[in-house]
Amino acid sequence: MTIRTGPRLLITVLTTLLLSSGVFALDTAEKKLELEFPVDDGATLRIENLLGSVGVRMLREDGPVRVEARIVAEAKSEQEASDLVAAVDLLQSSAGSVQTVHVAFPLDSAEAFRPPKDGLKGMFSRWSAALMRNGSSAVEYEGRNVGISKDRKAAGLAVHLTVRIPADLSTSIRQGIGSIDVRFIRGDIDIDTDGGTVDVVSCFGNLTLSAGEADVRVASLQGGTLTVDSAGGMLELDGIRTRTVSLRSEAGAITGSKLDVGDLTVETDAGNVSFVDLVPVTMDISTGSGDVDLAFRIRKATDAVIRSESGDVVLRMNEMLSFGLTAETKKGEVKLLGMDLELLEQDGRTSRYKAGSGGVNVAVTAPGGELTVRPYDAKRIDLMSHR
Repeated sequence: MTIRTGPRLLITVLTTLLLSSGVFALDTAEKKLELEFPVDDGATLRIENLLGSVGVRMLREDGPVRVEARIVAEAKSEQEASDLVAAVDLLQSSAGSVQTVHVAFPLDSAEAFRPPKDGLKGMFSRWSAALMRNGSSAVEYEGRNVGISKDRKAAGLAVHLTVRIPADLSTSIRQGIGSIDVRFIRGDIDIDTDGGTVDVVSCFGNLTLSAGEADVRVASLQGGTLTVDSAGGMLELDGIRTRTVSLRSEAGAITGSKLDVGDLTVETDAGNVSFVDLVPVTMDISTGSGDVDLAFRIRKATDAVIRSESGDVVLRMNEMLSFGLTAETKKGEVKLLGMDLELLEQDGRTSRYKAGSGGVNVAVTAPGGELTVRPYDAKRIDLMSHR
């Protein structure tokens, strides 16, 4: 694939600014680049950035893709900072139906990069603070492993992209480490990052997320599928209306509210799972060492399975509805706080209950913990009065 500069690449005046004085004084330099190009119907836009931020918004009217890049460098001298920003380029290329916007970092002249202090604002500071705790990481970019570090010896360089796209354009984002913010988009979205923060808000379409260690928030999403694969960040969902939701996490808490979905699958090795106002058709939630807390509405449910190998499970159910419950717990007991369930059968650590006339069976397996069933909206004082 041949990479070329875009048809309208505008380079603004390079400016430098002295941050402070003293032995630890660092100078910064900035450069702004703009890129504009048309896309055909059915095309896919791919955005590639190493370190910094990516913000994507939808154009109010159909038009070309518009990209604004703000490059910020920080070094011991104005000349070093100026040389760093001068070495960054914004490239546009096409291969078939895929249009690519690529940020070219000076990978041959720097062994590692760090975020300049100038970029530590808003969402960018959220992930940078975590980087400062972890010390360093390595991400794949342009086919090689690139170091991202807090070490002052690393090159202080970050690129902040603002991308405006037409409606119904499929968009793919690959960013090594940083913040990704996608809002008010109609079209499929595919995000791949190693760490930082990801916010997807008020979008319509399929969303696929390979989140690495990033903290993720998805709010007001409508579409066919939501798929998240996380290595260790927190995952927060709110206002999700999709046919399928598939969440996989090695570690990190998963929380959600107002999930009206078809099929829900959650699998986590370590980390708590908590949902409020969950309305699924089918549900399969499994965690290794985490607790599970579900405020669960069963009006559409046909199948519900919850497993926690060593954690506790809390089910918050409407006491006026009918359902069945099969539970395996560490002591073979189920705590019923304010719930009137009929015990049908007890076999060792497994018991079967019925609420009302019965119905969809909720299967809970917690061999290393406890199961508590309580009313959906009950307050703590109400539960205490039933003891």
